[in-house]
Amino acid sequence: MSSHGVLPWLLAFCAGIATAPFGLHAPWMLIAVPAATGLVYYQRRHPVRHPLAAGLFFFCTGYLLYGLALTPAPGEDLRVWAQEGEVLVEAEVLNVGRRDLGKGYVDLLVLSVRKDGLIHETSGRLRLFHEGGEARIFPGDHLRFRARLRQAYNFGTPGEFDYPRYLAARGIWITAYLKSIDEAALLPRAKLDTPRRIAGYWRQQVLVLIDQATPCDTAALLGALLVGEKGAISSTQREVLARGGISHLFSISGLHLGLIGFYAYHLVFFFWRRSELLLLYLPPRRYLPLFLLPVLLAYFLFTGEALPTRRAFAMAAVGAVLWLYSRRTAPLNVLWAAALIFLLFEPLLLFEASFQLSFAGVAGIMLLLPHWSKKVPQQPFLLRWFFLLGLTTLAATLATLPLTLLHFHMLAPAALLTNLLAVPLIGLVAVPLGLAAILLTPWWETGAKTLLALDGLVVQATFDLVAWLVSQPLLAGWRLYPTPREMLGVFLFAAILLLWYRLRPHLRVAVGLCACLLIVLPTSRPAQFEVVALSVGQGDATLLRFVDGRNILVDGGGLRSDTFDVGERLVAPALGYFGVRHLDAVMLTHDHPDHRKGLHFILEQFSVGEFWAPAPLDELDAEFVGILSRRQVPVKFFDLGWTFMTEGAGRELAIFRGDGRDFSLNDQSLVLYAAHGGEAVLLTGDLESLGVAELLLHPFPGPVSLLKLPHHGSGRSNTETLVTVLRPQATFASSGRNNVFGHPAAALVGYLEAVDIPLARTDIEGSLRMRSDGSAWTIQRWERGAFR
Repeated sequence: MSSHGVLPWLLAFCAGIATAPFGLHAPWMLIAVPAATGLVYYQRRHPVRHPLAAGLFFFCTGYLLYGLALTPAPGEDLRVWAQEGEVLVEAEVLNVGRRDLGKGYVDLLVLSVRKDGLIHETSGRLRLFHEGGEARIFPGDHLRFRARLRQAYNFGTPGEFDYPRYLAARGIWITAYLKSIDEAALLPRAKLDTPRRIAGYWRQQVLVLIDQATPCDTAALLGALLVGEKGAISSTQREVLARGGISHLFSISGLHLGLIGFYAYHLVFFFWRRSELLLLYLPPRRYLPLFLLPVLLAYFLFTGEALPTRRAFAMAAVGAVLWLYSRRTAPLNVLWAAALIFLLFEPLLLFEASFQLSFAGVAGIMLLLPHWSKKVPQQPFLLRWFFLLGLTTLAATLATLPLTLLHFHMLAPAALLTNLLAVPLIGLVAVPLGLAAILLTPWWETGAKTLLALDGLVVQATFDLVAWLVSQPLLAGWRLYPTPREMLGVFLFAAILLLWYRLRPHLRVAVGLCACLLIVLPTSRPAQFEVVALSVGQGDATLLRFVDGRNILVDGGGLRSDTFDVGERLVAPALGYFGVRHLDAVMLTHDHPDHRKGLHFILEQFSVGEFWAPAPLDELDAEFVGILSRRQVPVKFFDLGWTFMTEGAGRELAIFRGDGRDFSLNDQSLVLYAAHGGEAVLLTGDLESLGVAELLLHPFPGPVSLLKLPHHGSGRSNTETLVTVLRPQATFASSGRNNVFGHPAAALVGYLEAVDIPLARTDIEGSLRMRSDGSAWTIQRWERGAFR
C-alpha cells in the first residue's frame, strides 16, 4: 500500500474525531452519517464512489469513537459519588506525578468507597491532587483517605485547555484534593507482579535519587529529561525552554529511544559478530533489531508510556518486523499507519499536543530532509553533521510551528541556534549519563547518585546557556494569540512549505495567497456593542468591545492556586479568540486576588493604553505595581462620584468611585457604566450593601438594561434594592462552579425569577457574550466551541 493510500483514511478519521466535539449533541448525526456511508458503499454501479465510501466510513468511525471515549466503561463510573460529601476511599497507586512548587498528584485505581458506614466495592480511576507532604508514595501502594470527589469541568472559555478530555484520555473521570499527602493512610503495597508495576516502582526510585543528588531546580529538569516527569518544572523554566525552542529535549521522545537503540545495537553487535553460527543463521541486520525490542519496551514502560515514546516504539517495532522479512515500504506510510492505529484505540489522543507535535515533527523531517540533504556540500564529517542537524531542526520546526503557536502561543526564533548547541550536549552527554544512572539504581545507589550529580551539572549548564541566549533582544521570542482565522492561515502556510516539492507551482501560489490573506487581513470590528463575561471560576473578568474597535478589560480573575494563572490560561486565549491585540484600558475594580491576579499576565503580554486604578498605587499589590512601572502603562485615578467620559451621540462611558474610606475593600469597588443607543450595562464589582447604598445616592448617568450582579451574586449586597431601582432587562453573575460561598445566592436567584428578570451565570453556562444593537440585548453562551 502506498503512503498516499493510508493518508486519506487517516485524514478522514481525524476529521471525524475533530468534528465530533462541535456536533456531539446532534443525535441525528449518529444515524444519518452511517446511513449515508452504507448507501454510498452499496451503489455498485458507480465504482468511483468507493473511495468516498471508505472516507465516509473512517469519518463516521472517528465521530462515533470520540463519544465512546468520553463515556466510562460499565461499572467504572465514579461520577455517582461526586458532590456526595466526604467519602472514605481505598485505592491502589497507579502513577505518581509532580507539579510546580512542591505540589503533586497521584493517579489511583479505586477499590472501594465507604459512605455512611457502608462499603461499596467500585472500580474506576481517580486523580488525587495534594499540596505536598513527607510521605513517599510508590506505584503499587494502597492508600486510604477521606475527601470529596469532584467531576472535572471546563471553565467554558474560548481557547482554554480541555482538561476533562485530557483526563478522559487517561481513563480518569473524577478528581479529589488533600492538603497534604500525609493525610492519606499508607497501606501494605500490592505485589510487584507485572512489568508495569515494576517499571513504575523503579521510575519512582530514580526520581528520589535525583532529588537527593541535585538541587531542586536542576532536579525538575533532570526528572523531565530521564523519566518523563515534567510536572515539577517551574513556570520560569518552562518559559525559557519554550522561548529557546528546546522543550522537546526535556520530553521523553524518539531521541531517547533512538539513543538506547543505537547503544544497545552496537553493544550486542560487538558480541554477536564473534559467533560464526549467529552470523550464518541469524544475520544481525535482520534479526538484531527484533531482539532489541524488549530493551526499548522496558524503557517505554519505565518512562510512564509517554505518547512520543509510544510513537517511536511502535515505529521501531514495525521497522524491526519489516527488516526481518526484508520488506521495503515508504517511511511516511509507516508513520501514517502508526498514527491511524493509535487513534483507532485512543481517539482522544488527536487533541494531545504531544501526539500532534511528535507525528508532525517526524513528518516534517521525512518530507523535507531528503531533498535538503542532497544540497549539503561534501564536507568533513563533523561539519556535515552540524549541517544536517541544523536542517533537521529547521524541518521539524517548520512542521510543528502551527501546533506550537496553537498550544503554547509562542514563536521561538532562537530554536535553530539553541538546538545546534543543546542537542549534542543533551543527546550525547546528558542522556547517556542518565541512562547509565538508571541502570545502576537497583544495584548501586551511590554510583547512580554520582552519575546523576554529574548529569545535573551538564543539564543545568545547558539550560543556563539557553537562558542567556533567549535573554538577547533578537532571540527572546514572542507570545502570540491568533484568531481561528489566522491560525488557519498559519496551517495552510506550513502545509505549503512541507509539501513544496509535491505541489505544482500554480497550486503553491493559490494556497499561499489564501494563507497570506487569512493571516494579514485585519480582524473585523464587532458590528454591535458587546459585553463578554469570561468564565474564570470564582472571580471576575469582563471585556467591553465597542463598535469603533476599542476594547476595555474590567478585572482579570484569579484563583487561589499559584500553579494556574488565569490570565495566561483563560483570559489571554479568549482575547486572542476575539482578535484583541491592544486594550485601550484595563480597569481593576478593587485589589482582591480573584479580580487582580489574572491581570499580571495580561499587562505583561498585551499592549495597554491606560490603567484605571481603584486606589493610589501605594495601596495596591506591590508586584502588580511593579509590572505597571516596568511596562510604563499610564495610570488614571478618578474623583469621587461619577466621572463622565463623553463618547458621542447615544454613547456614554462613566466611572463611579465611592467615598468608602471606612468601608471594606469590596465596597470600595469602582463601578463602570457604558451605554450604546438605548441600552446600557452597569458593572458593579464586588459592592456589598454599604457600597450599593452609596451608589444609589448618586443619580445614574442613564437607564440600565443589563446589570452585573454585585459581588458574584452575594446575598449580602442588597441587590434586590438595586434591581428594583434599575429594572434591567437582564442580569448576569460571574462565579465559580459549585463555589463554597453559594454564589449567586439562592434567595437572589429566586427573587429574579419572581420578578421575571433573566439571569445568565458563568458557573453553569460558561462564558457569556451579550450584544446590543441599541434597542435590546442578545445573550449567547459558550457551548461546543462557539457562542450559541
